[in-house]
Amino acid sequence: MSGRRGSAPVPCLLVALLAAGGVGAQTPAPADSARPDAAPSRGRWRALPVIGSAPETGIQFGGMLLRVGRPAGARASSRPTTDRFLARATARRQVELEWERDAWFADDRWRLLTRLEYSRFPLRFYGLGVDAPETAEELYTPRTPAATVTVQRRIAAGLYVGAGYAIAHTTMRGLDPDGVLVDGLVRGSRGGTVAQLDLSLVADTRDNVYAPRRGHLATLQLSPAHRALGSSFDFTRTLFDARAYRPVGALGSLAVQAVLDDVRGQAPFDRLPTIGTSSVMRAYERGRYRDGTLAAVQVELRRDLPRRLAGAIWLGAGTVAPRLGALGDARVLPTAGVGGRWYLIPGERLAARADLAFGRGVTGIYLGVGEAF
Repeated sequence: MSGRRGSAPVPCLLVALLAAGGVGAQTPAPADSARPDAAPSRGRWRALPVIGSAPETGIQFGGMLLRVGRPAGARASSRPTTDRFLARATARRQVELEWERDAWFADDRWRLLTRLEYSRFPLRFYGLGVDAPETAEELYTPRTPAATVTVQRRIAAGLYVGAGYAIAHTTMRGLDPDGVLVDGLVRGSRGGTVAQLDLSLVADTRDNVYAPRRGHLATLQLSPAHRALGSSFDFTRTLFDARAYRPVGALGSLAVQAVLDDVRGQAPFDRLPTIGTSSVMRAYERGRYRDGTLAAVQVELRRDLPRRLAGAIWLGAGTVAPRLGALGDARVLPTAGVGGRWYLIPGERLAARADLAFGRGVTGIYLGVGEAF
């Protein structure tokens, strides 16, 4: 959720504690501990109410069900499996539903990620490019059911190959009668289906999947969409996402991320890389700046605090351009911010996150579970 230009952010709250022991209080594990003596557990569901507000939605309300655990027979040091279900509605009858399961098997040799989601949520379109004017704003409401399944296999220490399939069908509603989308001249403005393969190579040496302090995560992903796969559009997305994590003594730990996202072909406008997500370039309204290529970098300092609390500060910069070769001429946008965390499951370092972000003339508040990157 983000604030618009010139508007003060409306405070939002993720209530992560129903009662004193309502989400299963645990004793924090020692820093960097792999918990070799901890017994594997299937985990139990935790209920997390979500309350918030944003200018484009009004009051938001809903809840999240979360479970973290390991199957019977798994080593205590193996990576945990996460199940998450989110349901959110707003005072303006907007809805988001999402179910995700991120499962690790066979001593982390296999990973299976599945996701089902449905959204009916208003967004704003300003045109393409980092110089798209504020005055070009128009509303549209996509209705999108989507499904994704991805399998990864470890082929060497810290190295995985992956393959998956994703499909989403979008129906456009609520188009501005005076805007450019209503005429159907912008690719994707009449909706359609995007179906694509996801092929990936992943180098992953993180010491923790939720809040790493050491190691790296580098992903190279190629995602072709084609009519033979069931897609209404033919295009290819190439994503390079590199992250590194290092302890910095008494200051805590440092996380660094660099992202290059490039789309070539006949992609619908709502599938182009966009600045302003809850993980990359926080502060900017989702979809405010979009184009064929995105480049961004961010650095975040994280520190644990007493009583299951932690804090973070970050700086970042990014931009979008029509193509890779035009990035050098594009205007660069800054982002910075501060955030608080509350460990829902201290032994796993899984935390509820609230971030206050600042950009060029904008502010944003973001709520979630787990670190931004």
